[in-house]
Amino acid sequence: MYRSADGNRELYIFPNLGWIYYDDAAVSSSHTTNGVPKAESETLDLAIGYLKQFGIDRSQLATKPQSADLAASYIVGKLTVFDTNKTHFTFVNLRGVMVARKIDGVDFGQRVRGTVLT
Repeated sequence: MYRSADGNRELYIFPNLGWIYYDDAAVSSSHTTNGVPKAESETLDLAIGYLKQFGIDRSQLATKPQSADLAASYIVGKLTVFDTNKTHFTFVNLRGVMVARKIDGVDFGQRVRGTVLT
């Protein structure tokens, strides 16, 4: 586990499980959308970029059955803010993606919390 000095960013690497987890609490908990990807495709592109830094190429990621599309599950967090006038607004303050690995052509890890990645 690696944690930034301010405690806002964490990186967990679990090689035995094949998991890498990164969290930026400064982005996900703030009342702003700065730094939050605008769409699933942007989220996936960022994840693939981070994976490349760990030596994991896109070709090593599991794909959907009968498709070249990656098997991915997306996470979207929304925050609703109320003001003193009893009005409110909701915005996306977090986006994430989970991808599964492919090892020697075999897809692994496509079931997350009981949900099959599609």
